[in-house]
Amino acid sequence: MASVRLLAGVLALVGISAGLVVYGRIQSASPPPSPTRFESLSDAAVAEKGPADPGFSFRIPSGEPPALSCDDARALVRQAREHLAYPPPRMDPQALATATADWIDPHGLWSACPDSPVAAVLERQAVALVRELETAGGGGCSAARAAGDALTTWTGSLRVQFDAARKHARDDGVDASFGTGGPAADPVLEAEVAARSGTAFAEALGVRVGAFERSLGPAALPYADSAERRFFPALDGEGWSRVVLAGAVRAYVPLLDPHGAWAPADEEASVYDIDLEAHPPDRLWEKASRTALGVLVESDPLDPLHVGDVVVAIAGVSTAGLPLEQLDQLAFAVTDTPSSAPLVILREGEHALRTS
Repeated sequence: MASVRLLAGVLALVGISAGLVVYGRIQSASPPPSPTRFESLSDAAVAEKGPADPGFSFRIPSGEPPALSCDDARALVRQAREHLAYPPPRMDPQALATATADWIDPHGLWSACPDSPVAAVLERQAVALVRELETAGGGGCSAARAAGDALTTWTGSLRVQFDAARKHARDDGVDASFGTGGPAADPVLEAEVAARSGTAFAEALGVRVGAFERSLGPAALPYADSAERRFFPALDGEGWSRVVLAGAVRAYVPLLDPHGAWAPADEEASVYDIDLEAHPPDRLWEKASRTALGVLVESDPLDPLHVGDVVVAIAGVSTAGLPLEQLDQLAFAVTDTPSSAPLVILREGEHALRTS
């Protein structure tokens, strides 16, 4: 195991910018096979070991919600606390609950929307959640499970609203023009998360997905179904509790150390911000926004993309419902692959998908 030189408030993992923590290779189904290797990284070492290194490649995201087992979440928290250069400060339970609600909700449907009951459950369980994360040894994570059970019920009710709206739009002829503001190209996620209730937002997404299906016919079905699975994952209380624990760890680390961060392997590009700005690699686009069916390209795309394209799949990964962090990583990852990554595109004014 690498020797550790503790720096004030800095925790670093091999290959990651100083001041950031990433333990992305941990598997949610089982404990890590070997201890994490920590070492201090100088600025010079960062330039050699970060994503600017020609030998470094981001992985293509799976599209699944980040998830951790109870044991894995505790292992990460223990490592973060042990490698501080000062005694760990007391964690603020309410701050952790608020930040966890934000991290587990990439769409604004699950816990961040105003009518969701999940944030209230996390607040009630906040003290227990901190205790569970900081407790060594065995035992379950009942606080995370309570939030997971609430998520199961809530997302199930939202899925009913989405399905009804999707069916109505598909079968009853909702307008499906794909120009600016059309159902596939409208950047609905960024614009409407804060303004709508979860139920109203779920209905709006259902209308867009159904209109997309009506316009494109059977070719649209796999992407429409993928959107539904991403927005409303078919998880039980235990599955959702693992999503809660991943969000809790992501919230916990920077609350413990303002210079720290944790991200899963599918979203590790999110902790390379400084290095990516200093050594910008190629990416599929400079600016894009999420839509109900994919990602709308807004500036500086690489060939064969055009501004205004809605990219519905990249390298076999549907982009509908991907968190921003996974979309960003995907935009970098496919430019690292030696072979061309196929793109499935809906171009403005067209009513058929094109593959490039």
